[in-house]
Amino acid sequence: MALSMARLRSRTIRAVLVTKFAAMDSDDGALLASVYSPRAMTYTVLEGRLGVSPTEWSARFDAPRAAGTQSPRATHRIVSLDSEGDEALARLEHVLPDAPWIDYASRLKVGGTWKIVGPLYARQGGAS
Repeated sequence: MALSMARLRSRTIRAVLVTKFAAMDSDDGALLASVYSPRAMTYTVLEGRLGVSPTEWSARFDAPRAAGTQSPRATHRIVSLDSEGDEALARLEHVLPDAPWIDYASRLKVGGTWKIVGPLYARQGGAS
């Protein structure tokens, strides 16, 4: 029974990650925001600033679509996933034309729904 609950939890968490990947690939800020806690802060150094809110990320994703352009496509991969109870941590890779990015993403199950609460991004092999 415990193993099947762990598998169900893993599938549910992976579904959130797949939704995140779909949002990134379609430049859909609303879809991206749907898997993030509104209180989440993304941690990375981007344009000299530490941290970007989900609202800022959402606007960044919506901008290319609104302008009629398309962001570079990435290849996404779930490298690892660890969970215990209502907490989970995933290591994701996003390979973009300019550089691969690593995403260490914390998730919590809040009100029965898994949400991304604390992503930490790093450009693999160099500064952001």
